[in-house]
Amino acid sequence: MMEMNKDIISAYIDGEVKDELLEREILSRINNDKDFAIEYRVHSLVKTLIKEKVTYKQTPVKVKAKILKSIGST
Repeated sequence: MMEMNKDIISAYIDGEVKDELLEREILSRINNDKDFAIEYRVHSLVKTLIKEKVTYKQTPVKVKAKILKSIGST
């Protein structure tokens, strides 16, 4: 197996891995490497928890205008 950084787990969970070979390698590591599998479960649980607990709200127009003005994008 190739050397793989555990940060690739986040990309995999987010659906950002488009290469089939890399995806198969990640799945293989999840199934065969205890530490990698634990890391995968932790990342998955954190993402699920965040989705359940965080609510997204639209930025108020006044705040958006102030931010855009401060960065010179108006």
